[in-house]
Amino acid sequence: MRLKIIFTFIFLIANAIWISAQTDSNYVKVEGYYHSDGTYVQPHYKIIPDIGTTSVLSNLEKINPYADQKRHSRSSVNPLIDTNNQVDVTKENVKICTNSQCKEKRLIYNSGYMYKSSIYCVIHTPQCSIHNCKEPRLLNYLGPQFLDFCKEHAHTCKITNCYNMSRIDDSGHRVEQTEYCELHTPKCGSPSCSNFSKVNYFGSGYQKYCENHRYTCKVDDCYRIARIDTSIKRGEQTNYCDLHTPECANPSCSNFAQVNYFGSGYQKYCRGHKYTCKVDNCYISARVDDSGYKSEQTSYCNVHTPKCSTPSCNNHAQVSYFGSGYQKYCATHKNTCKVDGCYNIARIDSLGAKKLQTPYCLEHTPMCNHQSCDEYSKIRSYGSAYMKYCGVHVE
Repeated sequence: MRLKIIFTFIFLIANAIWISAQTDSNYVKVEGYYHSDGTYVQPHYKIIPDIGTTSVLSNLEKINPYADQKRHSRSSVNPLIDTNNQVDVTKENVKICTNSQCKEKRLIYNSGYMYKSSIYCVIHTPQCSIHNCKEPRLLNYLGPQFLDFCKEHAHTCKITNCYNMSRIDDSGHRVEQTEYCELHTPKCGSPSCSNFSKVNYFGSGYQKYCENHRYTCKVDDCYRIARIDTSIKRGEQTNYCDLHTPECANPSCSNFAQVNYFGSGYQKYCRGHKYTCKVDNCYISARVDDSGYKSEQTSYCNVHTPKCSTPSCNNHAQVSYFGSGYQKYCATHKNTCKVDGCYNIARIDSLGAKKLQTPYCLEHTPMCNHQSCDEYSKIRSYGSAYMKYCGVHVE
Protein backbone atom coordinates (compact mmCIF):
# COMPACT_ATOMS: atom_id res chain seq x y z
CA MET A 1 0.00 0.00 0.00
CA ARG A 2 2.81 2.42 0.95
CA LEU A 3 4.64 1.66 -2.33
CA LYS A 4 1.51 2.43 -4.33
CA ILE A 5 1.15 5.81 -2.58
CA ILE A 6 4.79 6.69 -3.37
CA PHE A 7 4.36 5.87 -7.08
CA THR A 8 1.15 7.91 -7.22
CA PHE A 9 2.90 10.88 -5.60
CA ILE A 10 5.79 10.71 -8.11
CA PHE A 11 3.35 10.53 -11.02
CA LEU A 12 1.45 13.61 -9.81
CA ILE A 13 4.65 15.65 -9.44
CA ALA A 14 5.90 14.64 -12.92
CA ASN A 15 2.54 15.46 -14.45
CA ALA A 16 2.55 18.89 -12.79
CA ILE A 17 5.98 19.66 -14.18
CA TRP A 18 4.88 18.56 -17.65
CA ILE A 19 1.75 20.76 -17.58
CA SER A 20 3.78 23.71 -16.27
CA ALA A 21 6.28 23.37 -19.11
CA GLN A 22 3.49 23.23 -21.68
CA THR A 23 1.92 26.45 -20.40
CA ASP A 24 5.17 28.38 -19.88
CA SER A 25 5.40 30.95 -22.69
CA ASN A 26 9.22 30.93 -22.49
CA TYR A 27 9.58 27.34 -23.76
CA VAL A 28 8.76 25.37 -26.87
CA LYS A 29 8.52 21.60 -27.22
CA VAL A 30 11.21 19.87 -29.33
CA GLU A 31 10.29 16.46 -30.72
CA GLY A 32 12.79 13.61 -30.53
CA TYR A 33 15.35 13.43 -33.34
CA TYR A 34 18.60 11.75 -34.39
CA HIS A 35 21.99 13.46 -34.48
CA SER A 36 24.16 13.00 -37.56
CA ASP A 37 26.25 10.49 -35.56
CA GLY A 38 23.19 8.33 -34.93
CA THR A 39 22.60 9.44 -31.32
CA TYR A 40 18.92 9.79 -30.44
CA VAL A 41 17.81 12.90 -28.54
CA GLN A 42 14.72 12.48 -26.38
CA PRO A 43 11.81 14.94 -26.73
CA HIS A 44 12.35 18.00 -24.52
CA TYR A 45 11.52 21.66 -24.01
CA LYS A 46 13.90 24.52 -24.79
CA ILE A 47 13.86 28.28 -24.62
CA ILE A 48 11.97 30.05 -27.42
CA PRO A 49 14.63 31.28 -29.91
CA ASP A 50 13.33 34.85 -30.27
CA ILE A 51 12.77 35.57 -26.58
CA GLY A 52 12.98 39.33 -26.00
CA THR A 53 15.13 41.24 -23.57
CA THR A 54 12.02 42.07 -21.55
CA SER A 55 11.62 38.38 -20.76
CA VAL A 56 15.14 37.71 -19.58
CA LEU A 57 15.32 34.74 -17.29
CA SER A 58 15.64 35.47 -13.59
CA ASN A 59 17.82 32.53 -12.52
CA LEU A 60 19.70 29.51 -13.79
CA GLU A 61 16.92 27.08 -12.92
CA LYS A 62 14.82 28.59 -15.76
CA ILE A 63 17.45 28.06 -18.45
CA ASN A 64 16.40 24.99 -20.43
CA PRO A 65 15.59 22.85 -17.36
CA TYR A 66 14.06 20.05 -19.47
CA ALA A 67 16.89 19.52 -21.96
CA ASP A 68 18.00 15.92 -22.32
CA GLN A 69 21.65 16.69 -21.56
CA LYS A 70 20.95 19.69 -19.27
CA ARG A 71 23.80 21.63 -20.77
CA HIS A 72 22.23 24.92 -19.68
CA SER A 73 21.00 23.74 -16.30
CA ARG A 74 22.17 24.30 -12.77
CA SER A 75 23.64 21.41 -10.83
CA SER A 76 23.19 20.87 -7.13
CA VAL A 77 26.04 18.38 -6.89
CA ASN A 78 28.85 18.89 -9.39
CA PRO A 79 31.15 21.91 -9.21
CA LEU A 80 31.24 24.44 -12.02
CA ILE A 81 34.60 24.77 -13.77
CA ASP A 82 34.50 28.43 -14.74
CA THR A 83 36.63 29.77 -17.60
CA ASN A 84 38.30 32.20 -15.18
CA ASN A 85 38.18 30.41 -11.87
CA GLN A 86 36.30 27.72 -9.99
CA VAL A 87 32.84 28.51 -8.67
CA ASP A 88 30.48 26.44 -6.58
CA VAL A 89 27.14 26.50 -8.41
CA THR A 90 25.31 25.58 -5.23
CA LYS A 91 25.94 29.08 -3.92
CA GLU A 92 23.57 31.93 -4.70
CA ASN A 93 26.31 34.32 -5.81
CA VAL A 94 27.03 32.59 -9.11
CA LYS A 95 28.78 35.07 -11.40
CA ILE A 96 26.75 37.67 -13.20
CA CYS A 97 26.75 38.34 -16.97
CA THR A 98 29.67 40.58 -17.97
CA ASN A 99 27.41 42.69 -20.14
CA SER A 100 27.33 46.01 -18.28
CA GLN A 101 23.60 46.43 -18.90
CA CYS A 102 22.65 42.96 -17.67
CA LYS A 103 22.28 41.56 -14.15
CA GLU A 104 21.36 38.01 -15.10
CA LYS A 105 23.47 35.02 -14.03
CA ARG A 106 25.83 33.42 -16.49
CA LEU A 107 24.91 30.53 -18.75
CA ILE A 108 26.20 27.16 -17.52
CA TYR A 109 27.21 24.35 -19.89
CA ASN A 110 27.31 20.68 -18.94
CA SER A 111 29.79 18.86 -21.19
CA GLY A 112 29.01 15.47 -19.64
CA TYR A 113 32.01 15.28 -17.30
CA MET A 114 32.38 18.89 -16.11
CA TYR A 115 30.47 22.16 -15.88
CA LYS A 116 31.74 25.30 -17.60
CA SER A 117 30.43 28.82 -17.48
CA SER A 118 29.96 31.35 -20.23
CA ILE A 119 31.03 34.91 -19.43
CA TYR A 120 27.50 35.95 -20.46
CA CYS A 121 23.93 35.03 -19.62
CA VAL A 122 21.86 33.01 -22.08
CA ILE A 123 20.63 36.22 -23.81
CA HIS A 124 24.09 37.70 -24.45
CA THR A 125 26.00 34.50 -25.23
CA PRO A 126 26.80 34.53 -29.01
CA GLN A 127 24.37 32.54 -31.08
CA CYS A 128 25.17 29.66 -33.40
CA SER A 129 26.52 30.70 -36.82
CA ILE A 130 23.90 28.63 -38.59
CA HIS A 131 21.21 30.83 -40.12
CA ASN A 132 17.98 30.84 -38.08
CA CYS A 133 19.58 28.91 -35.21
CA LYS A 134 19.26 30.79 -31.93
CA GLU A 135 21.02 28.26 -29.72
CA PRO A 136 24.10 29.54 -27.83
CA ARG A 137 27.53 28.66 -29.18
CA LEU A 138 29.58 26.02 -27.41
CA LEU A 139 32.54 27.05 -25.28
CA ASN A 140 36.08 26.17 -26.29
CA TYR A 141 37.53 23.28 -24.28
CA LEU A 142 40.30 25.18 -22.51
CA GLY A 143 39.32 28.81 -22.58
CA PRO A 144 36.60 31.43 -22.56
CA GLN A 145 36.40 31.66 -26.36
CA PHE A 146 33.33 30.41 -28.16
CA LEU A 147 33.18 27.91 -30.98
CA ASP A 148 31.31 28.81 -34.14
CA PHE A 149 28.35 26.55 -33.57
CA CYS A 150 25.97 25.17 -30.96
CA LYS A 151 26.00 21.56 -29.82
CA GLU A 152 23.55 20.43 -32.50
CA HIS A 153 25.64 21.98 -35.30
CA ALA A 154 29.07 21.32 -33.77
CA HIS A 155 30.05 18.92 -36.55
CA THR A 156 29.58 21.36 -39.41
CA CYS A 157 31.73 21.30 -42.54
CA LYS A 158 34.92 23.29 -42.01
CA ILE A 159 34.78 24.92 -45.44
CA THR A 160 34.11 28.64 -45.07
CA ASN A 161 30.46 29.57 -45.66
CA CYS A 162 29.44 25.91 -45.92
CA TYR A 163 26.99 24.92 -43.21
CA ASN A 164 26.28 21.34 -44.25
CA MET A 165 26.75 18.71 -41.58
CA SER A 166 30.06 16.85 -41.72
CA ARG A 167 29.71 13.26 -42.84
CA ILE A 168 30.35 10.14 -40.80
CA ASP A 169 32.92 7.70 -42.22
CA ASP A 170 31.92 4.16 -41.28
CA SER A 171 34.02 2.39 -43.91
CA GLY A 172 36.72 1.30 -41.46
CA HIS A 173 36.64 -0.84 -38.34
CA ARG A 174 35.17 2.03 -36.35
CA VAL A 175 33.01 5.07 -37.08
CA GLU A 176 34.93 8.34 -37.55
CA GLN A 177 33.51 11.87 -37.48
CA THR A 178 35.00 13.71 -40.47
CA GLU A 179 35.74 17.42 -40.95
CA TYR A 180 33.86 17.96 -44.21
CA CYS A 181 30.43 17.41 -45.68
CA GLU A 182 29.79 15.08 -48.60
CA LEU A 183 30.18 17.97 -51.04
CA HIS A 184 33.71 18.84 -49.86
CA THR A 185 35.08 15.40 -48.91
CA PRO A 186 37.87 14.41 -51.35
CA LYS A 187 37.27 11.44 -53.61
CA CYS A 188 39.28 8.23 -53.82
CA GLY A 189 42.52 8.62 -55.79
CA SER A 190 41.71 5.66 -58.02
CA PRO A 191 40.42 7.05 -61.36
CA SER A 192 37.75 4.36 -61.68
CA CYS A 193 36.37 4.91 -58.15
CA SER A 194 33.82 7.50 -57.04
CA ASN A 195 33.88 6.66 -53.33
CA PHE A 196 34.98 9.11 -50.68
CA SER A 197 38.59 9.01 -49.51
CA LYS A 198 39.02 7.17 -46.23
CA VAL A 199 39.31 9.44 -43.22
CA ASN A 200 42.40 9.23 -41.01
CA TYR A 201 41.93 7.99 -37.47
CA PHE A 202 40.48 10.70 -35.20
CA GLY A 203 39.20 12.58 -38.26
CA SER A 204 42.28 14.78 -38.71
CA GLY A 205 42.51 14.41 -42.50
CA TYR A 206 42.01 12.02 -45.38
CA GLN A 207 43.96 9.22 -46.97
CA LYS A 208 44.61 9.02 -50.70
CA TYR A 209 42.16 6.20 -51.33
CA CYS A 210 38.87 4.79 -50.09
CA GLU A 211 38.68 1.66 -47.94
CA ASN A 212 38.41 -0.62 -51.00
CA HIS A 213 41.54 0.84 -52.61
CA ARG A 214 43.40 1.55 -49.40
CA TYR A 215 46.19 -0.94 -50.21
CA THR A 216 47.00 0.33 -53.68
CA CYS A 217 50.44 -0.07 -55.27
CA LYS A 218 52.68 2.84 -54.28
CA VAL A 219 54.19 3.24 -57.73
CA ASP A 220 53.01 6.50 -59.31
CA ASP A 221 50.09 6.12 -61.72
CA CYS A 222 49.66 2.46 -60.83
CA TYR A 223 46.30 1.68 -59.28
CA ARG A 224 46.58 -2.08 -58.94
CA ILE A 225 45.93 -3.56 -55.51
CA ALA A 226 49.13 -4.30 -53.58
CA ARG A 227 49.74 -8.01 -53.10
CA ILE A 228 49.67 -10.03 -49.88
CA ASP A 229 52.85 -12.01 -49.14
CA THR A 230 51.78 -15.36 -47.68
CA SER A 231 55.24 -16.96 -47.80
CA ILE A 232 55.85 -16.27 -44.10
CA LYS A 233 53.99 -17.45 -41.02
CA ARG A 234 51.51 -14.63 -41.25
CA GLY A 235 50.36 -12.81 -44.34
CA GLU A 236 52.02 -9.42 -44.80
CA GLN A 237 50.41 -6.58 -46.69
CA THR A 238 53.01 -5.34 -49.17
CA ASN A 239 53.45 -1.92 -50.76
CA TYR A 240 53.45 -3.01 -54.39
CA CYS A 241 51.33 -4.97 -56.82
CA ASP A 242 52.44 -8.16 -58.62
CA LEU A 243 53.80 -6.08 -61.49
CA HIS A 244 56.10 -3.92 -59.33
CA THR A 245 57.17 -6.36 -56.59
CA PRO A 246 60.91 -7.19 -56.95
CA GLU A 247 61.79 -10.77 -57.80
CA CYS A 248 64.14 -13.15 -56.01
CA ALA A 249 67.82 -12.36 -56.74
CA ASN A 250 68.58 -15.99 -57.58
CA PRO A 251 68.95 -16.10 -61.41
CA SER A 252 67.16 -19.42 -61.65
CA CYS A 253 64.16 -18.29 -59.56
CA SER A 254 61.11 -16.32 -60.70
CA ASN A 255 59.39 -16.02 -57.31
CA PHE A 256 58.75 -12.71 -55.61
CA ALA A 257 61.30 -11.44 -53.11
CA GLN A 258 60.11 -12.03 -49.54
CA VAL A 259 58.61 -8.98 -47.82
CA ASN A 260 60.08 -7.78 -44.53
CA TYR A 261 57.90 -8.06 -41.46
CA PHE A 262 55.31 -5.28 -41.24
CA GLY A 263 55.67 -4.66 -44.98
CA SER A 264 58.46 -2.07 -44.71
CA GLY A 265 60.48 -3.39 -47.65
CA TYR A 266 61.77 -6.52 -49.36
CA GLN A 267 64.55 -8.99 -48.74
CA LYS A 268 67.04 -10.01 -51.43
CA TYR A 269 65.62 -13.47 -51.98
CA CYS A 270 62.34 -15.37 -51.84
CA ARG A 271 61.57 -17.64 -48.90
CA GLY A 272 63.04 -20.69 -50.68
CA HIS A 273 66.39 -18.95 -51.21
CA LYS A 274 66.39 -16.87 -48.04
CA TYR A 275 69.51 -18.59 -46.64
CA THR A 276 71.78 -18.15 -49.65
CA CYS A 277 75.58 -17.84 -49.38
CA LYS A 278 76.51 -14.21 -48.79
CA VAL A 279 79.48 -14.30 -51.16
CA ASP A 280 78.76 -12.15 -54.20
CA ASN A 281 77.51 -14.08 -57.24
CA CYS A 282 77.29 -17.31 -55.25
CA TYR A 283 73.75 -18.67 -55.07
CA ILE A 284 74.46 -21.94 -53.25
CA SER A 285 72.43 -22.43 -50.07
CA ALA A 286 74.27 -21.55 -46.88
CA ARG A 287 75.11 -24.61 -44.79
CA VAL A 288 73.69 -25.51 -41.38
CA ASP A 289 76.30 -26.21 -38.70
CA ASP A 290 75.10 -29.00 -36.40
CA SER A 291 78.46 -29.72 -34.79
CA GLY A 292 77.60 -27.84 -31.59
CA TYR A 293 74.92 -28.46 -29.02
CA LYS A 294 72.35 -26.91 -31.35
CA SER A 295 72.08 -26.42 -35.09
CA GLU A 296 73.17 -22.99 -36.35
CA GLN A 297 72.28 -21.42 -39.68
CA THR A 298 75.51 -20.13 -41.18
CA SER A 299 76.11 -17.31 -43.64
CA TYR A 300 78.14 -19.25 -46.21
CA CYS A 301 77.89 -22.38 -48.32
CA ASN A 302 80.21 -25.40 -48.03
CA VAL A 303 82.58 -23.92 -50.61
CA HIS A 304 83.05 -20.59 -48.83
CA THR A 305 82.97 -21.75 -45.19
CA PRO A 306 86.48 -21.41 -43.66
CA LYS A 307 88.27 -24.63 -42.70
CA CYS A 308 89.59 -25.71 -39.29
CA SER A 309 93.02 -24.18 -38.54
CA THR A 310 94.55 -27.50 -37.55
CA PRO A 311 96.82 -28.50 -40.49
CA SER A 312 95.78 -32.13 -40.45
CA CYS A 313 92.01 -31.38 -40.33
CA ASN A 314 89.69 -30.83 -43.28
CA ASN A 315 86.54 -30.08 -41.26
CA HIS A 316 84.70 -26.79 -41.47
CA ALA A 317 85.43 -24.26 -38.77
CA GLN A 318 82.71 -24.23 -36.13
CA VAL A 319 80.20 -21.41 -36.47
CA SER A 320 79.88 -18.91 -33.64
CA TYR A 321 76.62 -18.95 -31.76
CA PHE A 322 73.75 -17.23 -33.62
CA GLY A 323 75.65 -17.55 -36.91
CA SER A 324 77.51 -14.24 -36.59
CA GLY A 325 80.91 -15.61 -37.64
CA TYR A 326 83.28 -18.57 -37.34
CA GLN A 327 85.65 -19.83 -34.71
CA LYS A 328 89.30 -20.76 -35.42
CA TYR A 329 88.82 -24.52 -35.21
CA CYS A 330 86.20 -27.17 -35.84
CA ALA A 331 84.25 -28.73 -32.97
CA THR A 332 86.86 -31.52 -32.59
CA HIS A 333 89.79 -29.12 -32.26
CA LYS A 334 87.88 -26.33 -30.53
CA ASN A 335 89.93 -26.66 -27.31
CA THR A 336 93.35 -26.45 -28.92
CA CYS A 337 96.39 -24.99 -27.14
CA LYS A 338 96.50 -21.22 -27.59
CA VAL A 339 100.25 -21.07 -28.17
CA ASP A 340 100.93 -20.07 -31.77
CA GLY A 341 101.99 -23.00 -33.95
CA CYS A 342 100.92 -25.57 -31.34
CA TYR A 343 97.94 -27.74 -32.26
CA ASN A 344 97.94 -30.06 -29.24
CA ILE A 345 94.67 -30.38 -27.37
CA ALA A 346 94.55 -28.20 -24.23
CA ARG A 347 94.60 -30.19 -20.97
CA ILE A 348 91.78 -30.55 -18.45
CA ASP A 349 92.58 -29.46 -14.89
CA SER A 350 90.90 -31.96 -12.54
CA LEU A 351 92.65 -30.93 -9.31
CA GLY A 352 89.90 -28.52 -8.17
CA ALA A 353 86.29 -29.00 -7.10
CA LYS A 354 85.30 -29.35 -10.73
CA LYS A 355 87.11 -30.07 -13.96
CA LEU A 356 88.18 -26.96 -15.85
CA GLN A 357 89.16 -26.67 -19.48
CA THR A 358 92.52 -24.92 -19.63
CA PRO A 359 93.86 -22.76 -22.51
CA TYR A 360 97.15 -24.71 -22.88
CA CYS A 361 98.35 -28.22 -23.57
CA LEU A 362 100.55 -30.24 -21.21
CA GLU A 363 103.68 -28.89 -22.86
CA HIS A 364 102.80 -25.24 -22.34
CA THR A 365 101.03 -25.31 -18.98
CA PRO A 366 103.15 -23.51 -16.30
CA MET A 367 104.51 -25.59 -13.36
CA CYS A 368 104.01 -25.00 -9.62
CA ASN A 369 106.54 -22.47 -8.24
CA HIS A 370 107.21 -24.53 -5.10
CA GLN A 371 110.83 -25.73 -5.20
CA SER A 372 110.14 -29.39 -4.48
CA CYS A 373 106.91 -29.69 -6.56
CA ASP A 374 106.63 -30.91 -10.13
CA GLU A 375 102.83 -30.47 -10.42
CA TYR A 376 101.12 -28.10 -12.86
CA SER A 377 99.96 -24.71 -11.59
CA LYS A 378 96.31 -24.59 -10.55
CA ILE A 379 93.96 -23.06 -13.12
CA ARG A 380 91.78 -20.17 -11.99
CA SER A 381 88.00 -20.48 -12.08
CA TYR A 382 86.54 -20.61 -15.60
CA GLY A 383 90.01 -21.32 -17.06
CA SER A 384 90.99 -17.69 -17.59
CA ALA A 385 94.57 -17.92 -16.21
CA TYR A 386 96.90 -19.84 -13.88
CA MET A 387 97.77 -19.42 -10.23
CA LYS A 388 101.36 -19.36 -8.96
CA TYR A 389 101.15 -22.77 -7.27
CA CYS A 390 99.47 -26.11 -7.72
CA GLY A 391 96.41 -27.18 -5.78
CA VAL A 392 98.49 -28.58 -2.89
CA HIS A 393 100.66 -25.48 -2.39
CA VAL A 394 98.16 -22.79 -3.36
CA GLU A 395 97.51 -22.05 0.35
